[in-house]
Amino acid sequence: RLKRRVSKQVFKQKLYPDSEFKMQSWKANIPQNYMIYKNHRANNFKSYLGRLRNKSDRYFSVYHEKMEENIVSIEWLEEKRAELAWKYYDEDEFSKSDIRKEKSKIAKRECVKISGRWQNKKHVVGGAFQTYAFYDEESQTAFLIDNSLYFPEGYKLASLMELEALSNSIKIK
Repeated sequence: RLKRRVSKQVFKQKLYPDSEFKMQSWKANIPQNYMIYKNHRANNFKSYLGRLRNKSDRYFSVYHEKMEENIVSIEWLEEKRAELAWKYYDEDEFSKSDIRKEKSKIAKRECVKISGRWQNKKHVVGGAFQTYAFYDEESQTAFLIDNSLYFPEGYKLASLMELEALSNSIKIK
């Protein structure tokens, strides 16, 4: 019930219009209080940041990559997430021995998921993350959806559920 309540609350807010995603191969229901954090079209990476008054930062990011054959796996996800986090989140990293690895479902699609804690030694900060990956047969594209949270003094579960609700709203065009 908490997941439904959090989802209902987040989607009450004004959402970005479909025109926001016209240059993307995907679209999602993202509240307009999330600002664009990174948009690297050449590398198919787009990230939104929701910065709230309670000093929590929520990152919703999508990466996609053309792939003639499906090689999406836990190992691919670990490597790709590590590469993207280092590059786009200013050297964020995670320990492979510190994460949960599982098969899951996101946006009504079978996927692989990793979750756990991230850290940034450069800025001496850290937080929680959950990352999903799936392969879209029709477009022959792998998608990675990353949810990261920085909320050192707060209750993280509701924030992660909010990010999961955004992830569940993704649609492939």
